[in-house]
Amino acid sequence: MKLRLHEDSLRLRLSPAEVGELNCAGRVSHTTSFAGGNNLTYSIQSSVKVAEIRATFQSGEITVEVPQPMVAHWAAGDDVGISAKQPLENGRALKIMIEKDFYCLDPAINDPDTALYPNPKASH
Repeated sequence: MKLRLHEDSLRLRLSPAEVGELNCAGRVSHTTSFAGGNNLTYSIQSSVKVAEIRATFQSGEITVEVPQPMVAHWAAGDDVGISAKQPLENGRALKIMIEKDFYCLDPAINDPDTALYPNPKASH
């Protein structure tokens, strides 16, 4: 799973295996370690307790919760992504995007250890 943060937006890209894990097990989580013993954990989880996509940040962990029916529909279908805007206290909004991760058209950029979705723009 790839995490991208930019200003008030958060994007997660999941491989086919991670989409399956999210749909079946209900959670995918990864941790990035930093010097000094600090970690940043980022997780996505399917939940029957939420009505819309939401993100939280607590104790060094970003958690994105997605309604379980939305996860099931997205995992089984051809939709590339799902997204939402979460209102923030300051009148702004956090844009949350969750996408299926495609192979890059430039093969040098792809991680050879990760199976990704075929890029629909690639020539066959």
